[in-house]
Amino acid sequence: MAPPPLTAAEVDAYLQRIRWGDSDTPQPSLEVLARLMRLHQLAIPFENASMHVPELKAPISIELSAVFAKLVVSGRRGGWCYEQNGLFSAVLRTLGFDVVDGAARVAAADPASPGGVRLGAHLHQVLFVSLDGRRWLVDVGFGGDQLPLPLLLPAGAERHLPPDGDAACPYADERWAGLIPGDAAATLALQRRFSVRPGLPSAPGQAADPASIDNWELRGGYFLRKASRGAGEPRDILWFRLDEHLQQDYEVANQHVQMLHPYFTGNLVVARQLPCGGRVTLLNDQLRWYSGGAADGDSASREERQLAGPDEVAAALAEHFGISAGSN
Repeated sequence: MAPPPLTAAEVDAYLQRIRWGDSDTPQPSLEVLARLMRLHQLAIPFENASMHVPELKAPISIELSAVFAKLVVSGRRGGWCYEQNGLFSAVLRTLGFDVVDGAARVAAADPASPGGVRLGAHLHQVLFVSLDGRRWLVDVGFGGDQLPLPLLLPAGAERHLPPDGDAACPYADERWAGLIPGDAAATLALQRRFSVRPGLPSAPGQAADPASIDNWELRGGYFLRKASRGAGEPRDILWFRLDEHLQQDYEVANQHVQMLHPYFTGNLVVARQLPCGGRVTLLNDQLRWYSGGAADGDSASREERQLAGPDEVAAALAEHFGISAGSN
């Protein structure tokens, strides 16, 4: 049996970083998983400042010791999906959770593409956690329309079978109000807007009937969707299958994103989830606050401020994201 990825002292340091607040070591359960996931999101921002802030410029390593030093110990910084979900996976494994590291394609609105949606390559790391015979989608490293709590997957999802009934939201009873950090009601309302549906990566934005598709078990997967707060149609966020990915897969993806992904090579991107269910983001010199559950394109539910030059950007990084020029 392989040794745990982290030592007990490292787990303690991580729990202090996310403000766990309980002296007892967490034990595997849905309640613990949900609380860890939300606390991580509230404490550790999504960011690629190492690519764009001169004082912080450095290659981004996703080797666990480097990630731990950057996000937890000396840097107390944030990171992108390979750092965030890589660290979270290591913490969960050390605590005794059953975790499979996976990958997803990010969906983007594109009127020129079939179904109005364009899927990217398998470049986003996600996690699949098994608890009591069911599978949960877990993600602490998306940054934008971030899933706030573990999402129950349909029965049969691990075999890429057609959904066997609905994956109901398990957070309905009153006890969750005292377990979820921050504004529990807003967080639960946000969680209920996420769902999964079966679909093919070649036909994003379109409904799929697995029973009518040849070789579904080889081709089919699931779209993570988010409903709008109004009457609009849900948007596809990610497409994934429950396939395991290895560290070497993420190493290749990490290098690709640093060198060739135009969104990240061309933009400073920072985001932190807020206890109210919203988030604060920085895109280059645009600082934005989204109210609880607002989507990136929902201008009616956000405030924004244009920052005047590098000094104001540096001040915003420190004030809103805890990132200072000396945080390496």
